[in-house]
Amino acid sequence: MSYTANENFEQGVRTHMGNSVLKTLLNRKISIFLESFGDDSNDLFKNEQGSLIHPGEYGSYRERCLKELLRFILRKEFSVSDGFMINSNDQVSTQCDIIIYESNVFPLVDNGIANFFPIEIVKSFGEVKSSIDKSKLTSALKKLAENKMLFEKKGTMAEYNNFVLPFSFLVCKSLKEVDIPKLDFKKVYNGIERKYWHNIILSIDNGVVTYVLNSDDFPEQTLDIVHRLPGDINKDGAHHPFPYFINIVNNFSNEWLETRYGGLLGKDGYSHVQSFLVSMAKYIPKIESRNFDIAYYLDLIASDSIESDS
Repeated sequence: MSYTANENFEQGVRTHMGNSVLKTLLNRKISIFLESFGDDSNDLFKNEQGSLIHPGEYGSYRERCLKELLRFILRKEFSVSDGFMINSNDQVSTQCDIIIYESNVFPLVDNGIANFFPIEIVKSFGEVKSSIDKSKLTSALKKLAENKMLFEKKGTMAEYNNFVLPFSFLVCKSLKEVDIPKLDFKKVYNGIERKYWHNIILSIDNGVVTYVLNSDDFPEQTLDIVHRLPGDINKDGAHHPFPYFINIVNNFSNEWLETRYGGLLGKDGYSHVQSFLVSMAKYIPKIESRNFDIAYYLDLIASDSIESDS
């Protein structure tokens, strides 16, 4: 039987099986990660009355398990840590549970206690939470957005005008009493520009929340641009998670991106976590690298030079 090019592609999709070895190895890592949000962590850090014995260590344990999972799927040029992000305009982020950065550039370490990462080397950052309600979800997402704003401060390099913002994410145990499909993120962010919004949310108990492209709104002149973007895009839109960081594409309206609730994506207990990890692994490398010039941070660049480059 012969197929056209498109039919061959569709046939490949139908018959593609993946690799059982990689799936098994990844699922083992995911299992350990999920246990950090379940009975495993409860046995370690809660007493018989269900109260936390070591609250700080309880959160750190989950963060360490997520870091190990991310190290498994990310390229080796990326390292995973925690700490603060800084820019050359003397601004410092709030503390980040997870920071993914270029491993060939050392972070700035203060007495071996806290890590400070120049924004030029940061690819992604995120928060790890327990079960949260709508109010706590709103606070966590606004914190991510405010930290992402540090990456758009000008005065260091002219190329920041086209700087692809880092990948921001939230991981939590569950979203309590939150009707996710009906959640209006415009109200959640309350006037914060969409380019600062989260890229993806992973709820262990609820599933993944990300975006799809609404291709019905595409003007004809933008279709060639859209088809070069990451994601599985055709006339019916994207059919798998499409993380949100493409705010700088010419003639592209970020209003075409719609929130997508992926649910648990299957009954195996792993699919929604796999979807989250695939998004991280695929899109973080696409964020452009920037040169970290310590002279800007030490204010050793002539003021007229900065003005001419801004």
